[in-house]
Amino acid sequence: AMLSVVLDVGDKVNKELKTFGANITVMPKRQSVVSDLYDVSGGKSSGAYLKENELGKIKTIFWAFNVVDYTPYFNTRVNVNGDSEKVKLVGTWYAHHMSLDTGEDLDTGMINLKNWWTIDGEWLKDDEEAVMLGSLYAARNGYKVGDELSLSSEHLTKKLKVKGIYESGSDEDAYIYTTLKLAQEFADKSNVVNSIEVSALTTPDNDLARKAARNPLSLTVKEWEVWYCTAYVSAICYQIQEVITDSVAKPIRQVAESEGDILNK
Repeated sequence: AMLSVVLDVGDKVNKELKTFGANITVMPKRQSVVSDLYDVSGGKSSGAYLKENELGKIKTIFWAFNVVDYTPYFNTRVNVNGDSEKVKLVGTWYAHHMSLDTGEDLDTGMINLKNWWTIDGEWLKDDEEAVMLGSLYAARNGYKVGDELSLSSEHLTKKLKVKGIYESGSDEDAYIYTTLKLAQEFADKSNVVNSIEVSALTTPDNDLARKAARNPLSLTVKEWEVWYCTAYVSAICYQIQEVITDSVAKPIRQVAESEGDILNK
């Protein structure tokens, strides 16, 4: 009984920590360089994208079963009800079903990944045309659940119903969320996303993981095998980069390091 508890407690704690969201973010190489140089994130895409049709490959890496959830984001800007000020529109998955080449079925998206958000109204469905408003944006403009908004860009104008108002406790409360497909239509794009958030069960970093994170090529053959076959966050990031074209996968350090500290204890 004691052995069962000792051997199982790490996995159970790790799964509980996953309720706090993603611990890895994936973005295009060019966008990553701009973010590093100018210390910015979540801004314009700088014309660099990841391919939407490669998202299923994340579940083909060595540590595929440790990848619990992931969801893509596509960002554009729209005018609302004829207002001259543009607002950030984010397209994503909510409860997206994927039938993978491996024969596995996966249901993933924002509902699992951001389950601490408080929602007034309902989450969106991936096949409907509607929006969710951030609590700050809704309060600032006096919008409520059930209102109809006219969203317009250079390529499209559409009237959409407000299905929910969310509170995330971050900058996202000033944004508008919709489905991935609809956000792409407003920007006249297809099969592209700006970033991916991944939630993965990981092993706390040690000296080997930190050495690999600095430069994987500095590892000896034996070190490489141990690192690649251990669920370090840096190893999972490296494997995601192998399957997603022109991508850079990085740990969300505040989350990954906090998880490591708790798991070590």
